[in-house]
This record gives sequence, structure tokens and C-alpha cells, in this order.
Amino acid sequence: MNTCFLQSEEEDPFLLYRKMRSKNPVYRDEINGVWAIYGYKDCLSVLQNSTATIPQVHSDAEEMCDRYTRIIRENLARRSNPPQHRERKETVMNLVRLMKPVDTKEIMGGLLAGTNKERVNWTEAIAKVLPVTVLLKSLEFGKEDVDFILLHIAVIKKYMTIAMTYDIAEQLNAVSEKLYRSIEKHLLNRGWKIPDKDISISNLIGLCIQGYDAMRGLLNNVLIQYLRHKDVLKIEGRDDFRKLVTETLRYVPVFHHTRRILPKDMNIGENFLKKGDELLLVLASANRDAAVFERAEFFDPDRKNNGDYLAFGSGVHSCPADHFSINLAVDMLDYITSRFKTVGLSADITYAPLSHARIPEQVILRLSE
Repeated sequence: MNTCFLQSEEEDPFLLYRKMRSKNPVYRDEINGVWAIYGYKDCLSVLQNSTATIPQVHSDAEEMCDRYTRIIRENLARRSNPPQHRERKETVMNLVRLMKPVDTKEIMGGLLAGTNKERVNWTEAIAKVLPVTVLLKSLEFGKEDVDFILLHIAVIKKYMTIAMTYDIAEQLNAVSEKLYRSIEKHLLNRGWKIPDKDISISNLIGLCIQGYDAMRGLLNNVLIQYLRHKDVLKIEGRDDFRKLVTETLRYVPVFHHTRRILPKDMNIGENFLKKGDELLLVLASANRDAAVFERAEFFDPDRKNNGDYLAFGSGVHSCPADHFSINLAVDMLDYITSRFKTVGLSADITYAPLSHARIPEQVILRLSE
């Protein structure tokens, strides 16, 4: 069985995950050369193992990357392993601490202004734009820099590419120097204490990538779950929205799996895995594990341990911007439910042709005041 199927081609991958948890919780996928892990306990154990590493793939196309592309790729926390990862993650946390409050509702109002409320492409108007805009404005970037990054974000996200290609290297080289220089100028003008310039610039870019990828998926998923369950949900304020966001992260996480390399021989379940084996940790399956979550197949924001989800990972590679992500999703729900009398889906939802993430590609809304 191919465990790395495209999410766009699978109507309900959770049915497959449930079957695998029951029949083959540790499965050897010879097609992709990985061990797929489906249970919560086993996934958590590997995530918390500080010596399990993120796979690194070197290709000849890396030599095509110019100086600025290499600096950015080599310093991203999300692509690094210990011992370098610790400093880079701390840099990300420092950037998050520098963020100032911004008026998210005002930004959303501006983004929706002029759209056809009878048919709003929510993904294009909000989900792809709002997170990066809020992130950059909270770090006091001006309109010119925000517009430049948004214009090129679909290319910028490719700094995270595991195996570089000549085409991607060419695309990144076309924007890297200007991107690096504009962020460098901003950081210097703010007078912030930046321990390492290259690491800070690279990981601010990393936050933008996360805002575009993970956050567009989260904002779409949260809205979809709200619309599907609003008739039975009891929403009385932001705390209830926060519980809904948390349950969405468990029930339909954006990233369905992540990969690690085993640091030593290990028994997982009844299987003997060797040092150097590549693991596919199916977090979306782990979050539906009935051994951890009561009535795991049901959407229930009031479940007591929903916060134990693995959507943001765990251990050394956990997401340092998870509070920002959750707060922004709460702000989005608060705005749209207070601003519009009715909110409805106007078309079927389609998903991006990705294997590791289930990201709604098109969400069309009908809004009325």
C-alpha cells in the first residue's frame, strides 16, 4: 500500500487511518521506503526522542542556489536538527516575543472589502493573505514589504523544499537577495537586539512560510468545522471559539504526517526497526486514537483532553508559534460570526494535491449581513 497518497484524491483518509490503527499500526511501506506509524503512543514516543532527526536530502541542484538562497535554507529551524536546531528555534521564539498586537478585524475588513459577498473565494481573499499580513504588521513591517512578500509567497515557501531542483533553485534565486535585504533593513531600523542576523532573517521568512502553509489550512479547517457543527455548538464567547479551534487541530489537522530518521535500533509494537530507518508519523491518525481520546471519531470541543493533539508536533520540533496561530483563528471566527448574519458554503471543497498535508484549496462562501 502507498501510504503517501495525495490528499486531493482521497475523499476521507481517516477511514484508512482507522483501518491501519486496527490492523497494521506499524506498517512497512516498500513503495516509499518508510515505516508508517499510526498510533498515538508510538508517534509521541518518536516525536519526543531528541535524537530522532528530520531527513536531509542533498541534490546536485543545491549547487545552483546563490548565496542568499543558501543562507536562508541552511538556517531555517524547521529544516535543522540538533545541535543547531536549538539556537534557531530560540531565535523563532524571540521573534514571536517581538510581535505587537494588531487589529485583526480591521485587516479582515480591508481584505473582504470589494469582494462579491454572494461568492467569496475565502482561500484567496483571507486564508492565504491574513496570516502573513498579521504576522508582518505585528513586527511593524510597512506596506511595501508586506506586498512584496505576499506577491512572492508561493515561491518563498519553496525554501522548505526537501530535495532541491534546478527549477526551484532558479525561482528562489530570483527573489532571495531582495527578500533578505528588505528584512535586514527592517530589523536594523527597528533597533532590535538580534543575536545572529542570518538566523533571524531566515526564520522570520520561516514564520511567513508557516503562516502561508499551515495557517491557511487551519483557517479554512476551523471555518469548515464551525459551519458543519454550528447548529449543535454552544458558542457564548471567545473561550468557546478557542475550544472549537483546539478540537479542529485534533480532529482535522493540517499536516497529516511528518518524517523522522531512527537514531538507533528500536522495537515499535511487534516490529524491529533498524538505525537509519525512515519513519512516517501519521499524526492525523494518532489524533483519532481511541486509546487517548474518548469518542475520538466525533467532533467534540468540550472533550477534556483535546489539547493533547499532535498537530503541532511535540518535543524539540514543536511549533513555537502555536499560540499565534490559535489566537488568529479565534479572531477570524469572532469577526465573521459578528460581522455577518449568515455564512454558508457555496461549492464543494477541494484539496491541494499534497501528500503530507490536507489543505482546502478552494472554499467558496456566501455571506450576508
